[in-house]
Amino acid sequence: MDNLNLKLLNKELNSDSQGSKYFRLGSYHMKCGDFITARNEMELALSYHKESLPSTHPVLSEDLTILGTIYWNLYNIRFAHRYYFEALELDKQNFSHKHQKVIRNINNLGLINKTQGRFDQAIWLFDRALISSLYTNPDKSDFHSNLGLSLYEKELYTDAKKEMEKALLLDINSEKELKIARDLMYLGYVQKNIESPEKIINMINKAVEIYEANNRSNMVAICYTYIGDVSEDKNTKKQHYEKAIKIFQQLSDEYQLDIKAIKIRMKGL
Repeated sequence: MDNLNLKLLNKELNSDSQGSKYFRLGSYHMKCGDFITARNEMELALSYHKESLPSTHPVLSEDLTILGTIYWNLYNIRFAHRYYFEALELDKQNFSHKHQKVIRNINNLGLINKTQGRFDQAIWLFDRALISSLYTNPDKSDFHSNLGLSLYEKELYTDAKKEMEKALLLDINSEKELKIARDLMYLGYVQKNIESPEKIINMINKAVEIYEANNRSNMVAICYTYIGDVSEDKNTKKQHYEKAIKIFQQLSDEYQLDIKAIKIRMKGL
């Protein structure tokens, strides 16, 4: 079933149908970060595909998944949840529970629940993604990282650390530099209540080095914010918060909420 439906999916996406033309355009603009244009094109792709294909055709779940990701990037969590959920329901009709297309939308729904503060549901979904991924070979480090952050929010700090360590080991073995930086940053973050500030700062500074070498200024700013959070010295806190604010101000207006959050932290010093 999985192979047959993958063939159906690929055949349609490589065709000259109106739906697939808009799908390719929408995918391109999403990758370029033009989410408004991408949304309009993907909605047209979904509409054309619904008109011309059976209601369970696997290409529909691709349309829905990408629309979910577009709305996620537009901070419309309600619509992102709707599209990811509909995509998962279609995926479950077309693919086995262990297929990567099913697993990706389980993980996506986990992210939605984590963002909305439903951490028990998020943990259950990330666990489910990990269990299903035992049968395949997707990038499991994302699942461990997402699970670790959710466990941290439930104050299960030791369990959170273990999941982050698993993510880091996987990414070190596969030499994924930016994910290694992510894992180091979050591994430091989740240990705020169980490790010394010096150890955590050292770990996050290693992430800073990787992000700086890859011109990821926004992530450097986030790292500086975390260092400010864990530092015990008020001057060190202030210096790192100010560094973070300066970087965010140089980037774009989309980081105004991050700047505001840091300024609130600084008022408490």
